Amino acid sequence: MKTYYFNNLPVARPKSLVADNKTFLPPTDQQLTEAGYEIQEQAEPEPTPPTYEQRVVARIRLRYSIDDELALLRQRDTKPDEFNEYNTFCEQIKAEEKEK
Repeated sequence: MKTYYFNNLPVARPKSLVADNKTFLPPTDQQLTEAGYEIQEQAEPEPTPPTYEQRVVARIRLRYSIDDELALLRQRDTKPDEFNEYNTFCEQIKAEEKEK
């Protein structure tokens, strides 16, 4: 990722530049540097690995949407077999992810 500075202040990368009676659309980094901009290159931060909770939810979402889960929870007393299947699946996913 590049950060652009002009007069020691951070600025957005210019979309155009007028220098030497010419307009550059878009200007190259070299043209910006010659016009007095300072460009600093910074490494992209490494992505953080997903948490246990994020991994569990992602795997549950492969089978059940949020709406599906809410319906199963709401109907847990009237459809106990479906709820038990859902709950067993979730507990299995949690156990597998804890092992990782």
